[in-house]
Amino acid sequence: MLLIADSGSTKTDWALADGPQVRTFSTDGINPVYVNADIIKKIVEKELPFDRNKISEVYFYGAGCIQGKTGALGRNLAEIFSEAKISVNSDLLGAARSLYGDTKGIVSILGTGSNTGYYNGKKITDSVPSMGYILGDEGSGAVMGKKLISAIYKRRMSQEISDIFFEEYTISYPKLIEFVYRQPMPNRFLAGFTRFISKNIQHPEISELVKNCFMEFIEYNLLKYENIEETSVSFTGSIAYHFPEQLKQCLAQYSISPGDITRTPIEGLIKYHTKTQ
Repeated sequence: MLLIADSGSTKTDWALADGPQVRTFSTDGINPVYVNADIIKKIVEKELPFDRNKISEVYFYGAGCIQGKTGALGRNLAEIFSEAKISVNSDLLGAARSLYGDTKGIVSILGTGSNTGYYNGKKITDSVPSMGYILGDEGSGAVMGKKLISAIYKRRMSQEISDIFFEEYTISYPKLIEFVYRQPMPNRFLAGFTRFISKNIQHPEISELVKNCFMEFIEYNLLKYENIEETSVSFTGSIAYHFPEQLKQCLAQYSISPGDITRTPIEGLIKYHTKTQ
């Protein structure tokens, strides 16, 4: 049996392929930058409902699977799936294989975090570093949430938006600071506020916030690739999927025509890894 995983900081999508039969399910996110071996083992052993000894191959694509992290995660997974061949790669390569298969193009991830890269049909040959939600991650859910919270508390949003926000969220300012600066996974916490953004996207201030985030993503990331206007650019991730109108409006300002926009890479990865079975 073949096990495929696409993991972000918030959620991991899994697909278990046994010949023509494929089962899909989700667990908490497994990002080796933020979670340790004990948490990874707990997530897998508690939430994956099948005999792990029957798995022959594991293909894991994940946020945070960068140099210095893939080896440790591979060893963690090898302990859990003792009979399987383990392959650990970046979420960017997973997104590229999902969106493009064996063809070339620029791949963009817009979820809790963000990332981009040029894919030549086999591997990522160029990538502007994402740098995480503090130093980068433009256009991501974490940065959108951060910008919303900052605008609300700095009184840069209208009273109307502030009233709507505080009707929905009763979190105190000290508690907010604790979640962001003292609790684990603050990027996931901040990205959670995109639900509010989505519900109020028709309000001009909220729509403008989203478009400003996308403009930064384009200017700081996509425009760094040569011949961007002539190259296929496809997207995956919850933010791209839920805000396609705003994304396309921003891309049009730079004469960039988007290709596919998918919610997650998992369906494309299933096709990629089972095409020869």
